[in-house]
Amino acid sequence: MKILFVTPAYAPAWTFGGVVSASHRLLREMALQGVDITVYTTDAGLPRDDEGARTGFRMMDGVKVHYFRCVLTNPIVSGALVKAARKTIGEFDLMHLAAVFQPVSIGVTRAAIEAGCPYVLAPHGSLDAWPRRRRRFKKVLYYLLFERSIIAHAAGFIATSETECDGLSRFLKRDQKVRTIPNGVSFQLWRRDPEGGRQWRREVGIPDESYLYLSVGRLHYKKGLELLIRALAPLKGRNWRLAFVGDDEDGTKVKLLRHARDCGVWEQISFHPTVSERHLPAIYSAGNLFVLPSYHENFGNVVLEALSCGCPVLISDQVAIYKQLNGIHGVVVRKRELSLWSEALENALTGGTDFITTASDGLELEMRFSASNCAAMTTDFYNHVIARCRCSR
Repeated sequence: MKILFVTPAYAPAWTFGGVVSASHRLLREMALQGVDITVYTTDAGLPRDDEGARTGFRMMDGVKVHYFRCVLTNPIVSGALVKAARKTIGEFDLMHLAAVFQPVSIGVTRAAIEAGCPYVLAPHGSLDAWPRRRRRFKKVLYYLLFERSIIAHAAGFIATSETECDGLSRFLKRDQKVRTIPNGVSFQLWRRDPEGGRQWRREVGIPDESYLYLSVGRLHYKKGLELLIRALAPLKGRNWRLAFVGDDEDGTKVKLLRHARDCGVWEQISFHPTVSERHLPAIYSAGNLFVLPSYHENFGNVVLEALSCGCPVLISDQVAIYKQLNGIHGVVVRKRELSLWSEALENALTGGTDFITTASDGLELEMRFSASNCAAMTTDFYNHVIARCRCSR
C-alpha cells in the first residue's frame, strides 16, 4: 500500500502547532509498521538553512518528505506541490489530505479525481462551528466555490474526537464514512523527568517552591489565555507563577501583558519560546498544573503530553479530548466562566485532591492513545476505503 500524505506544513515546522506534531507522530508509526508513506508539503515555517528548505527533500523517521516552495503563507499556496501531485498521483493507492480551506487542496484533489485515486480528508477541526465563524463571509464563499466539491468527492473522513465526528455529519452525503481516530502519543518520549523539571526552573528563574501553572503551545487568541490572568488576579501575591511556553502568532503576548499589568500580576508571569519535543517532558515535569482555557480545540495534543508526564490538567469544556479522558485522574474540566476558573485555580494551589494523577492512569492513557494503536487504526481505515473504492468501479 502506497500512501500520499498532503499537508500545507509539516515537521519540523513546529510553529504551526499541534497538527504538525500529530501528523508526524502518526506517519512515523505507520512507517514503522511497514506502510509506504510519502509526504507532499511546503517549506512554510522552515528556517532557510533547514535541510528540507535547502534540498526540498528529507527522510524523516522512515517517511519520505518532499518540501515544495511556498509562494504565499496566509493562506499557504504552492503551485509546485500541485504540479508534482498531478505528475505522480497515479503511483499511489490513496491520498490522505490534511488541509481544509487551503488552496493546495483544490489542485491535488482534482488530480486525484482525474487519476481515479481515492482520498480521505482529515479536517483537524477546521469544519467545526467555532473556527467557521472566523472570517465567516470568506469561508462561506470559499466553501461554495471549492470546499463543498472537495468534501463531496472524498472517499472517507478522519475525525480526532467524538465532537468533531458529530460536527462533520452536517457536511457529508449518506454513503460517506467517518472514522474517529485520536491523535496518538509516543509514550516512550513523554515520561516524567523530575530532575529535568528542576533544571528548567533554575534556567528560567522559577523557584522550586513556587506553584507553577503551565501553558504550552503557540500564543493565539483561540486559546482564550486572558481568562487565566483574570482568574489568577484574586490570588495576587501568593506563591505561584504562570509560565507561557510558545511563540506569539497574532499579538496575543502584548494583550496578555496588558491584562497582567492591569490585574497587578505581571511580576508572576513569564514567557518562553517554542522548544522541540525532546525538551518538553522536562517542562511539563516542572509544572504543577497544565492549563488550557481554549475557545476551541478539536483534540488537544498538549493535554495528553502533560498527563503523560504526570502533570494534572485544567481545561475548558471546548477542548474536545475531555470526553475521551473519562475516568482519568487529574483531569478537571470547567466551562469558560471566570468564577469557575478562579475557584479551580485556587483549589489546585491549596492542594485539592481533584488535581492528583496516579501511575495507573499512565497505563490507561497508553491503552487509549498510543501512537502505534492509532497508526494501526488509520491503516485499517485506509485498507477499508481502498477496498470499497475498488469494488465500486
